[in-house]
Amino acid sequence: MTELELRPAAAVLAPAPAGEVSLPAAVRAVIDPPRPGERYHVRGLTDLWIHEIGKDSAHTQRSYTYALAQWLDYCLRAQVNPLHARRADVDDWIAHLNSSNPDTINARLAAVRSWYSYLISNDLDVRDPVAHVKRPKRQRKKSKTSYLDEGELNALLTEADRRMEGAKKAGGLALEVTARDVAVLRTLFTTAVRSGAVQLATVADVRLVEDGHRVLRYHGKGDGGETTERLKPLVPYAAVAVDFYLELVADRLGVLVDQRDGLAFITTPYQGRPGGRGLRSDALRDMIRGIAVAAGITAAKADKLTPHSLRHTAATLLGKAKTLSEVQDFLDHADPRTTRTYLHTDESLNSSLAYSTMSFIHEPPVQAA
Repeated sequence: MTELELRPAAAVLAPAPAGEVSLPAAVRAVIDPPRPGERYHVRGLTDLWIHEIGKDSAHTQRSYTYALAQWLDYCLRAQVNPLHARRADVDDWIAHLNSSNPDTINARLAAVRSWYSYLISNDLDVRDPVAHVKRPKRQRKKSKTSYLDEGELNALLTEADRRMEGAKKAGGLALEVTARDVAVLRTLFTTAVRSGAVQLATVADVRLVEDGHRVLRYHGKGDGGETTERLKPLVPYAAVAVDFYLELVADRLGVLVDQRDGLAFITTPYQGRPGGRGLRSDALRDMIRGIAVAAGITAAKADKLTPHSLRHTAATLLGKAKTLSEVQDFLDHADPRTTRTYLHTDESLNSSLAYSTMSFIHEPPVQAA
């Protein structure tokens, strides 16, 4: 490959490795190690980038890590320095991906651009070769994620409340678990955040007050794929349940709520295990499905519900009363096409759609305290 000529990939690429390429191996192969005393070096910044991505979603972290590993492996085989790569190199990489799916290609490009954006934001002298790459048109399709209609939503929430009221007689860990379920369900629906935002929320994140609003603080992806801090109102219906649950945990631990740090929503002690760990996605899924069946939702539908179903439910119900752009803002989507199956703006807390979610709750909410 000459300075001004990009020859066909078959003429310059070494054979692809037999197995999957890991990101650490790919980074070591193409990125020079830091010089002694060098603080802002690509290897270290890449580790930090992975950590920041993980604040938003473990799934996104895995996807972005995989995509960057594939890009760096291409750079190694094409003998391209990724810090000086050009758009033509990215075009060539995309042309030789083992996928023609527009969604897959867009996901790969978003991941690699996020990495370059992070390096540039740390004032490294690199160019972003992805910035002007032509993105394939995304396929318009309906999401396969199951969602609840208004009646099913209320049945689910009512059943969760009923369980908690029943557990109050027994108290102890049974009450803590059911109170946690109520707090999680109310928070997921009224904020419409991804489940990872709740799973990773700390006590400080759910007790924050901003401009007179009780809010949930979480991390989401910005326009360039970078992780940014976001706030979503925690409406009283959700906040009262969260506070009740936090009080139960604090009482069990023998501390004041304000003295607790770490994750807000945690496991309870069970069969010799101490608890205190974050909630697993499969545990949240099973909790939602179990309550759904008890609420009279058909087993066929209940078996397809996931934590993401509550986000989809909020979007679907709000879409009947609000504009597409309003729902897009509320869901933190950058592309309205995503909102249609599912923006990134600074949402006003005063007009947040979090408050509008309450119009779908039929009965006066059961006070958690």
